[in-house]
Amino acid sequence: MLTQRFRALNGRLNTVRAPVITAFSASVLRRGVESSGVRLDGPYTRPGHDQMYQGTAHAVRCEAPNDAASQPSDGRSDSTRLVGSGHGSVLVVGSVKLLVRSTPGHTDGCITLVLSNLSMGFTGDALLIRGAGRTDFQMGNARKLFKSVREQILSLPAECTLYPGHDYNGRTSTTVEEERAHNPRLGDGKREQDFVGYMENLGLPHPRKMKDAVPANLNCGRPGGGNTAPAVPDWGPVIRTFAGVLEIDPEWVHNNRDELVLVDVREREELSASPLGNIDGSIEIPLSILRDRLPDVPKTRPVITVCPAGARSAQAALILEKAGFTQVANLTGGLLRWQALGFPI
Repeated sequence: MLTQRFRALNGRLNTVRAPVITAFSASVLRRGVESSGVRLDGPYTRPGHDQMYQGTAHAVRCEAPNDAASQPSDGRSDSTRLVGSGHGSVLVVGSVKLLVRSTPGHTDGCITLVLSNLSMGFTGDALLIRGAGRTDFQMGNARKLFKSVREQILSLPAECTLYPGHDYNGRTSTTVEEERAHNPRLGDGKREQDFVGYMENLGLPHPRKMKDAVPANLNCGRPGGGNTAPAVPDWGPVIRTFAGVLEIDPEWVHNNRDELVLVDVREREELSASPLGNIDGSIEIPLSILRDRLPDVPKTRPVITVCPAGARSAQAALILEKAGFTQVANLTGGLLRWQALGFPI
């Protein structure tokens, strides 16, 4: 799905370079992007969003992205000044020019990015499809949001396609014309006092750790109190998937086999009956008893977890990481991919 979207956007923009506005880490995105012919130049992160708590920190550490935070956030994002951020700034990526429009209200740091020809806008959590971002988080302000959306987003051309940060019903885009006509909170004819009254009486519970997430996002995803995000593994080309699992490609494992510990987590009866066999030298510890056998897993070398397709071994990698193993990764694609690549069993 990610690759398809990049191909579609690539075709629309007539360029092979594109900015990425995302909550995910650059290392995770790169796997889904590069196969589509799009070069990952960012990402340009959109601060103030709960789901960026972890992703932005990884992106900053790995790729030092340019973070176009809206100026009222006191410029606390280290990379903000690298792009001359603030209302009216322009981000240039290849032939793509994005205009920065400050749209506070969900938080003070929210922005909307608009293509220079005004054909597309990326609204984050300010304007949603038939809705609006919440205003009951830190720095949230319903009056600011009403003004931001009406003056900076719904003032765009009617045919401008708008892409919100997320949608709970699976929709991906809308237009200025549609939202002016059909948005029950912010459309034409809606008054500021009505919007404020609506937003102040939503009565929604706060997501878990939101009090920590918003300040962290304003600091490029870094938690407060001087803490930093977990270090990126440097012992091999490890990536963290969308599901949060550390994974590594079979080719690298094959080339460095003698320096690794492979842990096959299939159940014993499965091992004896499986036509896949196992990788020579693997330690056999079933997933069902892995927590009880942690002392049997060496910590002196990187640990690679293995199963037929990489599903159960992904869980094993999470268990080991949580138990304090700092050098661990799941074998991407499992034994099936290992075998398909022609590596010995």
